[in-house]
Amino acid sequence: MHFGIVRLDVPKTNKVVIENVLSVITPRMKATAITWTILGLLGVIGCKRDATPPSDKDLVGQWRLVSAGGKPSKNQHINFYHITFAADGTWRSAGQTDSGREGLNMQDGGNWTLNGRVINYTARNKTGASDVKVTKGHLTLDPDFILQDAGKNPLSGEYEK
Repeated sequence: MHFGIVRLDVPKTNKVVIENVLSVITPRMKATAITWTILGLLGVIGCKRDATPPSDKDLVGQWRLVSAGGKPSKNQHINFYHITFAADGTWRSAGQTDSGREGLNMQDGGNWTLNGRVINYTARNKTGASDVKVTKGHLTLDPDFILQDAGKNPLSGEYEK
């Protein structure tokens, strides 16, 4: 074999050694290796999504905003913000930004329905849909119903109960 300007001679006996090693691997060993590979891949794929989508019951209650667009809410000039989902399919939110001397109060509300991992909602006379994830007292809405950056781009909202 030639690699660049260096010549490596591989003895023909190495081929015999490799063939001997391969002949020791039994069909059962191959099947076991394939089985473990498949199980490993299934485990990785299974970890990418929650096992079950959230239920209406998981959403109902008041949630406090902890981050918007992946940044702490204070970094987005939000003094406080919370959203409440009612069992009757309505939601309302209230909050305050730190713009101005006294802050700007904001309130909103509308209706919601859950369809698997997607929440459909009405807000400000429009309809929308967000991906929703609920795990151990944490809620993520992506994008959030209301939250936007200064350029009016929707942000994800991360909440705690």
